[in-house]
Amino acid sequence: MNILINGLQVTVIGIGVVFLVLFVLSLILELFKVLFYKEEKLKIKENINVDQQIKTSVSQKSQVQEVAAISAVMATLIKDDECIVNIRRVK
Repeated sequence: MNILINGLQVTVIGIGVVFLVLFVLSLILELFKVLFYKEEKLKIKENINVDQQIKTSVSQKSQVQEVAAISAVMATLIKDDECIVNIRRVK
């Protein structure tokens, strides 16, 4: 019976040590994130006006062609550090 209690004590202490070490490691990683992480900020253009050359008449085209035209305009305007937030029709 004494051997069983000693075995349980060793098991509980071992599990406690493992979880304590994992907690300390998570704190160290969080500290590294605070110290060394640099957040990259994207430049966001709120309103993008499309030039007359890029505009196409999509009122009589099907929705598939309209989506293709909008995608083409977005592909020409988007660069690596830009993000389109809003698309609106220009008359």
